Amino acid sequence: MVLIIKNVKKELQLMERHIRIMRLLSEQGPLGILKLSKITEIPPQQVRYSLRIIQQCSFLQPTTKGAELSAAGYRFLKDFAIEKRKLSEKISRI
Repeated sequence: MVLIIKNVKKELQLMERHIRIMRLLSEQGPLGILKLSKITEIPPQQVRYSLRIIQQCSFLQPTTKGAELSAAGYRFLKDFAIEKRKLSEKISRI
């Protein structure tokens, strides 16, 4: 059981990092890995990983100025509040 909780915590931390990066991209426009790393104080290799995951979800598009959110990325952030509420309700039922 402890392993399950540990895995859930790890996934939540990853999701938190991905969402944080997406929000920054939505607020500040195209940003490169080093700039994102400096702003967030997240190591560049972790930022690079998050950007790769976000891009695999089609929420990101690379540009010459850095990464920027796609239309799907903006929609995801908009809908995330609803999904977060659903997850919170599910956790409270456990």
